[in-house]
Amino acid sequence: MLDIFSNVKTNADSILIKQKTPQIHFSDPIECMGNILNARAKKLADGTYQIIVYPRLIEQLRRCSWLVASYSGIFKSLTYANIVRKKMADYLLYMWLDFIFWHEYFHIMLGHCDYVLSNELYELPEKPLNEHELNIKRTLEAESDAFAARLSFGRLHIYKSSLDSSIGEVYKPEELYYDYALSIFFLFGFFEALKTPEDKREHPLPAERSIIFLSFIPEMGKHIQLTVTEDELLSYLVTAFFEYEKFMGREKGIEKRALDSQAFFNIADAYLKEINKTRKAIWKP
Repeated sequence: MLDIFSNVKTNADSILIKQKTPQIHFSDPIECMGNILNARAKKLADGTYQIIVYPRLIEQLRRCSWLVASYSGIFKSLTYANIVRKKMADYLLYMWLDFIFWHEYFHIMLGHCDYVLSNELYELPEKPLNEHELNIKRTLEAESDAFAARLSFGRLHIYKSSLDSSIGEVYKPEELYYDYALSIFFLFGFFEALKTPEDKREHPLPAERSIIFLSFIPEMGKHIQLTVTEDELLSYLVTAFFEYEKFMGREKGIEKRALDSQAFFNIADAYLKEINKTRKAIWKP
Protein backbone atom coordinates (compact mmCIF):
# COMPACT_ATOMS: atom_id res chain seq x y z
CA MET A 1 0.00 0.00 0.00
CA LEU A 2 2.65 2.54 1.06
CA ASP A 3 4.92 1.47 -1.78
CA ILE A 4 2.26 2.63 -4.25
CA PHE A 5 1.93 5.94 -2.38
CA SER A 6 5.74 6.24 -2.44
CA ASN A 7 5.67 5.74 -6.22
CA VAL A 8 3.04 8.47 -6.64
CA LYS A 9 5.04 10.77 -4.34
CA THR A 10 8.32 10.16 -6.18
CA ASN A 11 6.72 10.93 -9.55
CA ALA A 12 4.96 14.02 -8.16
CA ASP A 13 8.15 15.32 -6.48
CA SER A 14 10.09 14.97 -9.73
CA ILE A 15 7.47 17.07 -11.52
CA LEU A 16 7.41 19.71 -8.77
CA ILE A 17 11.21 20.06 -8.95
CA LYS A 18 11.05 20.74 -12.70
CA GLN A 19 8.24 23.28 -12.43
CA LYS A 20 8.54 26.89 -11.29
CA THR A 21 6.07 26.46 -8.48
CA PRO A 22 5.73 27.80 -4.95
CA GLN A 23 7.56 25.70 -2.41
CA ILE A 24 5.32 22.68 -1.92
CA HIS A 25 6.00 19.84 0.50
CA PHE A 26 4.24 16.57 -0.29
CA SER A 27 4.14 14.97 3.16
CA ASP A 28 4.91 11.33 3.84
CA PRO A 29 2.02 9.52 5.58
CA ILE A 30 4.34 8.79 8.53
CA GLU A 31 4.45 12.57 9.14
CA CYS A 32 0.66 12.84 9.29
CA MET A 33 -0.63 11.22 12.42
CA GLY A 34 -4.26 11.20 13.44
CA ASN A 35 -7.49 9.47 12.53
CA ILE A 36 -8.33 11.82 9.66
CA LEU A 37 -9.97 10.36 6.56
CA ASN A 38 -9.08 13.07 4.09
CA ALA A 39 -6.48 14.82 1.93
CA ARG A 40 -5.80 18.54 1.96
CA ALA A 41 -3.59 21.34 0.74
CA LYS A 42 -2.77 24.20 3.08
CA LYS A 43 -0.57 27.25 3.40
CA LEU A 44 1.90 27.22 6.28
CA ALA A 45 2.99 30.11 8.46
CA ASP A 46 6.32 30.43 6.61
CA GLY A 47 4.54 31.00 3.27
CA THR A 48 5.20 27.50 1.89
CA TYR A 49 2.50 24.95 1.11
CA GLN A 50 1.82 21.41 2.22
CA ILE A 51 -0.11 18.58 0.57
CA ILE A 52 -1.26 15.91 3.00
CA VAL A 53 -2.79 12.53 2.23
CA TYR A 54 -3.61 11.04 5.60
CA PRO A 55 -2.71 7.37 6.29
CA ARG A 56 -6.30 6.43 7.12
CA LEU A 57 -7.46 7.66 3.70
CA ILE A 58 -4.78 5.58 1.96
CA GLU A 59 -5.82 2.55 3.99
CA GLN A 60 -9.51 2.95 3.08
CA LEU A 61 -8.68 3.57 -0.57
CA ARG A 62 -6.67 0.35 -0.61
CA ARG A 63 -9.64 -1.60 0.78
CA CYS A 64 -11.92 0.03 -1.78
CA SER A 65 -9.51 -0.80 -4.62
CA TRP A 66 -9.69 -4.51 -3.76
CA LEU A 67 -13.48 -4.36 -3.61
CA VAL A 68 -13.85 -2.50 -6.93
CA ALA A 69 -11.32 -4.79 -8.66
CA SER A 70 -13.50 -7.77 -7.74
CA TYR A 71 -16.53 -6.48 -9.67
CA SER A 72 -16.67 -8.96 -12.52
CA GLY A 73 -17.36 -7.61 -15.98
CA ILE A 74 -17.48 -3.88 -15.29
CA PHE A 75 -13.86 -3.11 -16.27
CA LYS A 76 -13.04 -3.92 -19.87
CA SER A 77 -9.45 -4.85 -19.01
CA LEU A 78 -10.64 -7.63 -16.69
CA THR A 79 -11.98 -9.54 -19.67
CA TYR A 80 -8.35 -10.59 -20.22
CA ALA A 81 -7.72 -13.79 -18.29
CA ASN A 82 -4.08 -13.03 -17.50
CA ILE A 83 -4.60 -9.81 -15.55
CA VAL A 84 -4.85 -10.54 -11.86
CA ARG A 85 -7.09 -8.85 -9.33
CA LYS A 86 -4.13 -7.50 -7.31
CA LYS A 87 -2.66 -5.80 -10.39
CA MET A 88 -5.98 -4.10 -11.12
CA ALA A 89 -6.33 -3.06 -7.47
CA ASP A 90 -2.79 -1.61 -7.55
CA TYR A 91 -3.55 0.45 -10.66
CA LEU A 92 -6.81 1.70 -9.17
CA LEU A 93 -5.01 2.84 -6.02
CA TYR A 94 -2.27 4.50 -8.07
CA MET A 95 -4.72 6.37 -10.31
CA TRP A 96 -6.79 7.47 -7.30
CA LEU A 97 -3.81 8.75 -5.33
CA ASP A 98 -2.42 10.44 -8.44
CA PHE A 99 -5.72 12.23 -9.08
CA ILE A 100 -6.01 13.25 -5.40
CA PHE A 101 -2.51 14.70 -5.43
CA TRP A 102 -3.13 16.81 -8.52
CA HIS A 103 -6.51 17.93 -7.19
CA GLU A 104 -4.77 19.26 -4.05
CA TYR A 105 -1.89 20.65 -6.11
CA PHE A 106 -4.26 22.81 -8.14
CA HIS A 107 -5.87 24.14 -4.96
CA ILE A 108 -2.44 25.70 -4.38
CA MET A 109 -1.60 26.74 -7.95
CA LEU A 110 -5.03 28.28 -8.62
CA GLY A 111 -4.84 30.44 -5.50
CA HIS A 112 -7.53 28.58 -3.57
CA CYS A 113 -5.47 28.08 -0.40
CA ASP A 114 -4.63 31.78 -0.19
CA TYR A 115 -8.23 32.76 -0.94
CA VAL A 116 -9.71 30.43 1.69
CA LEU A 117 -7.22 31.65 4.28
CA SER A 118 -7.67 35.36 3.61
CA ASN A 119 -11.48 35.08 3.51
CA GLU A 120 -11.73 32.64 6.44
CA LEU A 121 -13.66 30.12 4.36
CA TYR A 122 -13.15 27.28 6.80
CA GLU A 123 -15.64 25.67 9.12
CA LEU A 124 -15.38 26.47 12.84
CA PRO A 125 -17.79 25.37 15.59
CA GLU A 126 -18.44 28.99 16.46
CA LYS A 127 -18.64 30.14 12.82
CA PRO A 128 -20.30 27.63 10.45
CA LEU A 129 -20.16 28.40 6.75
CA ASN A 130 -23.30 29.86 5.22
CA GLU A 131 -24.77 28.68 1.90
CA HIS A 132 -23.03 31.41 -0.12
CA GLU A 133 -19.66 30.44 1.35
CA LEU A 134 -20.36 26.75 0.77
CA ASN A 135 -21.16 27.51 -2.87
CA ILE A 136 -17.78 29.22 -3.23
CA LYS A 137 -16.09 26.15 -1.70
CA ARG A 138 -17.94 23.87 -4.14
CA THR A 139 -16.83 26.05 -7.03
CA LEU A 140 -13.19 25.85 -5.92
CA GLU A 141 -13.49 22.06 -5.70
CA ALA A 142 -15.02 21.94 -9.19
CA GLU A 143 -12.15 23.98 -10.62
CA SER A 144 -9.53 21.74 -9.00
CA ASP A 145 -11.35 18.69 -10.38
CA ALA A 146 -11.30 20.22 -13.87
CA PHE A 147 -7.55 20.87 -13.87
CA ALA A 148 -6.75 17.53 -12.20
CA ALA A 149 -8.83 15.75 -14.85
CA ARG A 150 -6.78 17.29 -17.64
CA LEU A 151 -3.43 16.50 -16.06
CA SER A 152 -4.27 12.98 -14.88
CA PHE A 153 -5.60 12.15 -18.36
CA GLY A 154 -2.31 13.32 -19.86
CA ARG A 155 -0.37 11.26 -17.34
CA LEU A 156 -2.46 8.20 -18.21
CA HIS A 157 -0.54 8.01 -21.48
CA ILE A 158 2.77 8.04 -19.59
CA TYR A 159 2.06 4.78 -17.78
CA LYS A 160 0.01 3.20 -20.60
CA SER A 161 2.98 1.00 -21.57
CA SER A 162 3.05 -0.62 -18.14
CA LEU A 163 -0.68 -1.30 -18.44
CA ASP A 164 -0.07 -2.92 -21.83
CA SER A 165 2.63 -5.19 -20.41
CA SER A 166 0.34 -6.22 -17.53
CA ILE A 167 -2.41 -7.55 -19.79
CA GLY A 168 -0.04 -9.00 -22.36
CA GLU A 169 -1.28 -7.00 -25.33
CA VAL A 170 -1.90 -3.41 -26.37
CA TYR A 171 -4.67 -1.73 -24.42
CA LYS A 172 -7.25 -0.68 -27.01
CA PRO A 173 -8.22 3.03 -26.83
CA GLU A 174 -11.85 2.35 -25.97
CA GLU A 175 -10.75 0.08 -23.10
CA LEU A 176 -8.05 2.43 -21.81
CA TYR A 177 -10.29 5.50 -21.67
CA TYR A 178 -13.36 3.61 -20.46
CA ASP A 179 -11.52 1.95 -17.55
CA TYR A 180 -9.72 5.17 -16.63
CA ALA A 181 -12.98 7.16 -16.47
CA LEU A 182 -14.72 4.39 -14.57
CA SER A 183 -11.98 4.35 -11.95
CA ILE A 184 -12.36 8.10 -11.33
CA PHE A 185 -16.16 7.79 -11.04
CA PHE A 186 -15.63 5.17 -8.34
CA LEU A 187 -13.28 7.60 -6.56
CA PHE A 188 -15.95 10.33 -6.54
CA GLY A 189 -18.44 7.81 -5.20
CA PHE A 190 -15.97 6.73 -2.50
CA PHE A 191 -15.69 10.27 -1.14
CA GLU A 192 -19.46 10.74 -1.22
CA ALA A 193 -19.90 7.55 0.82
CA LEU A 194 -17.72 9.04 3.57
CA LYS A 195 -20.20 11.84 4.23
CA THR A 196 -22.63 11.78 7.12
CA PRO A 197 -26.05 13.51 7.16
CA GLU A 198 -24.52 16.19 9.41
CA ASP A 199 -21.73 17.07 6.97
CA LYS A 200 -22.18 20.27 5.00
CA ARG A 201 -21.66 19.88 1.27
CA GLU A 202 -18.35 21.48 0.29
CA HIS A 203 -17.98 19.37 -2.89
CA PRO A 204 -20.27 18.96 -5.90
CA LEU A 205 -22.30 15.75 -6.04
CA PRO A 206 -20.50 12.72 -7.60
CA ALA A 207 -22.54 12.95 -10.82
CA GLU A 208 -21.73 16.68 -11.05
CA ARG A 209 -18.03 15.96 -10.49
CA SER A 210 -18.23 13.29 -13.19
CA ILE A 211 -19.74 15.73 -15.69
CA ILE A 212 -17.03 18.30 -14.94
CA PHE A 213 -14.46 15.55 -15.41
CA LEU A 214 -16.01 14.49 -18.74
CA SER A 215 -16.22 18.05 -20.02
CA PHE A 216 -12.61 19.02 -19.41
CA ILE A 217 -10.72 15.92 -20.57
CA PRO A 218 -11.17 16.56 -24.32
CA GLU A 219 -9.31 19.88 -23.89
CA MET A 220 -6.23 17.95 -22.76
CA GLY A 221 -6.70 15.57 -25.67
CA LYS A 222 -5.80 18.43 -28.01
CA HIS A 223 -2.29 18.59 -26.51
CA ILE A 224 -1.37 14.92 -26.70
CA GLN A 225 -1.29 12.49 -29.60
CA LEU A 226 -4.56 10.55 -29.63
CA THR A 227 -5.51 7.77 -32.01
CA VAL A 228 -9.22 8.60 -31.72
CA THR A 229 -11.31 11.66 -32.51
CA GLU A 230 -12.61 13.98 -29.78
CA ASP A 231 -16.15 12.64 -30.20
CA GLU A 232 -14.91 9.04 -30.04
CA LEU A 233 -12.99 9.84 -26.88
CA LEU A 234 -15.99 11.43 -25.23
CA SER A 235 -18.16 8.52 -26.34
CA TYR A 236 -15.92 6.08 -24.43
CA LEU A 237 -15.90 8.32 -21.35
CA VAL A 238 -19.64 8.95 -21.33
CA THR A 239 -20.40 5.26 -21.86
CA ALA A 240 -18.35 4.59 -18.72
CA PHE A 241 -20.41 7.22 -16.88
CA PHE A 242 -23.73 5.61 -17.84
CA GLU A 243 -22.42 2.13 -16.98
CA TYR A 244 -21.24 3.37 -13.59
CA GLU A 245 -24.64 4.96 -12.87
CA LYS A 246 -26.36 1.71 -13.88
CA PHE A 247 -23.97 -0.30 -11.72
CA MET A 248 -24.81 1.93 -8.73
CA GLY A 249 -28.54 1.37 -9.33
CA ARG A 250 -29.23 4.87 -10.60
CA GLU A 251 -30.22 3.99 -14.17
CA LYS A 252 -33.82 5.02 -13.46
CA GLY A 253 -34.38 8.48 -14.89
CA ILE A 254 -31.15 8.48 -16.89
CA GLU A 255 -31.93 9.23 -20.48
CA LYS A 256 -29.34 7.72 -22.76
CA ARG A 257 -28.97 10.79 -24.93
CA ALA A 258 -26.71 11.11 -27.96
CA LEU A 259 -23.11 10.68 -26.90
CA ASP A 260 -21.86 13.90 -28.41
CA SER A 261 -19.55 16.43 -26.82
CA GLN A 262 -21.95 19.39 -26.99
CA ALA A 263 -24.49 17.80 -24.64
CA PHE A 264 -22.01 17.51 -21.80
CA PHE A 265 -20.36 20.87 -22.45
CA ASN A 266 -23.82 22.42 -22.04
CA ILE A 267 -24.34 20.66 -18.70
CA ALA A 268 -20.96 21.91 -17.45
CA ASP A 269 -21.64 25.48 -18.57
CA ALA A 270 -23.23 26.46 -15.24
CA TYR A 271 -20.09 25.32 -13.41
CA LEU A 272 -17.88 27.26 -15.80
CA LYS A 273 -19.82 30.44 -15.08
CA GLU A 274 -19.49 29.95 -11.33
CA ILE A 275 -15.79 29.10 -11.67
CA ASN A 276 -15.20 32.26 -13.69
CA LYS A 277 -17.04 34.41 -11.14
CA THR A 278 -14.99 32.97 -8.29
CA ARG A 279 -11.78 33.23 -10.32
CA LYS A 280 -12.34 36.97 -10.78
CA ALA A 281 -12.81 37.32 -7.02
CA ILE A 282 -9.62 35.35 -6.27
CA TRP A 283 -7.46 37.35 -8.66
CA LYS A 284 -9.11 40.70 -7.98
CA PRO A 285 -6.41 43.42 -7.68
